Amino acid sequence: STCTATVTDTAAGTVSTPTGSVTFTVSGVTGTFTTCALAAGTTAGTATCTSTFTASTSGTATINGSYSGDSTHATSSTTTAATVVVNKRTTTTAVTCTSPVFVNQGSTCTATVTDTSVAPVSTPTGSVTFTVSGVTGTFTTCTLAAGTTAGTATCTSTFTASTAGTATINGSYSGDSIHAVSSSTTAASVTVNLRTTSTTVTCSPATLSAGQSATCIATVTDIAAGTVSTPTGSVTWTSTTGTITGSPCTLAAGATTGTATCSVTYTAGTGTTNSITATYGGSTVHASSTASFTFGGVHSTTTSISCSPSTVVINQASTCTVTVVDTSASGATTPTGTIAITVTGTASGTFTSCNLAAGTTAGTATCTFTFLPSTAGTATINASYSGDSTHSASSTTTPATITVNKRTTTTSVTCTSPVFIGQGSTCTATVTDTSVGTVSSPTGSVSFTVSGVTGTRAPAPSQPQQQEQQQSMAATAVMRLMPQAARRPQLA
Repeated sequence: STCTATVTDTAAGTVSTPTGSVTFTVSGVTGTFTTCALAAGTTAGTATCTSTFTASTSGTATINGSYSGDSTHATSSTTTAATVVVNKRTTTTAVTCTSPVFVNQGSTCTATVTDTSVAPVSTPTGSVTFTVSGVTGTFTTCTLAAGTTAGTATCTSTFTASTAGTATINGSYSGDSIHAVSSSTTAASVTVNLRTTSTTVTCSPATLSAGQSATCIATVTDIAAGTVSTPTGSVTWTSTTGTITGSPCTLAAGATTGTATCSVTYTAGTGTTNSITATYGGSTVHASSTASFTFGGVHSTTTSISCSPSTVVINQASTCTVTVVDTSASGATTPTGTIAITVTGTASGTFTSCNLAAGTTAGTATCTFTFLPSTAGTATINASYSGDSTHSASSTTTPATITVNKRTTTTSVTCTSPVFIGQGSTCTATVTDTSVGTVSSPTGSVSFTVSGVTGTRAPAPSQPQQQEQQQSMAATAVMRLMPQAARRPQLA
């Protein structure tokens, strides 16, 4: 403030111009004055000087001046003080914030307070307080520091939103002993997005055939920048290929920070492809996400068996064929794996192994084995397919039935002739295995009958004859006939 002091020679006689200086004092505020050296005024007997008063505090300044006098002029002081109203220096406050951010991700807000009063400007001190509307969140303390431009001061605060939406942020400068308070006139706008998530699905087992079940687990992970948090809410599961038990499932915190899991049971349908989709519905903090899982293509199969011939004798082989068919509606592939054979019924026997090979028709595989019965009766034969990585196991629903008969034989008889009454005739019976397959030696005995004469018989097979039976798979029996009447016997 420019203060002007005027000293006037008020004595009688010829007036003269006062010389010297004027000293100023102030009350009500604090401040400084520049030197005020008198110079002749425009009116005779007057002298004036000016001093610049710079206030350092605000308020009402009461200023008085005291003339120090000179060799011809007496001292004097003001009787009416000058009044100066000293206001705080005006300021403006501006706020900017980084955008967009996620919930729980900090946005850096910068406040700039500028001294807008007339020069010389000074650096505002103190702090800025932030307020937000539209969302909820917190701010860190913002203490001003001198900016790069004279008369400015800046500070930064981290705004962390706890809900999503559009944040409207304003700053208020608290002022200091020199600078007046001010608030932002244009708010900063921050877009706060829900925290992004990713959903993954794992299922075990990863391959299914129709009707089989698997446990599927959804893992929802917070993948947004900033401080991760555990997703909450539920996961809804859908499938057009099978059935789901337990949907929706409620998330529970996972073993890793920022993850949550829940599970359902999936039962495969009859199609060649089975898949399941998990959709996380999101929460007030986390955004939704989705993922799918496709099971390995396990195709359903059927297994059938046929044997030929279906009627055999003991030790006659029957050739059996097992056929495994991929019953998928489309995309059928050749089954691989192993076949297990079981035989039940009144007939028993052995069978060779059955190794699948591609059939002549796409999506089929066949193998053959030989069944060799060892006893007579009915053999009921079933086959079971073990399945492979892409084909389900299956078993025959209609077994093959083989009738096993005893092996057929022929019997022939020769007797020594002629003989006398009372003289023995040696009769030899030969029994021969006449069936197909591996012949075997008949065992047991032969009964003889006679007509035309009367007599007695005495079977007496010899050791050499037994050896012959083993070699020719024929059996012989010897009877000595003792005729009691003199007629040529007719032997049967």
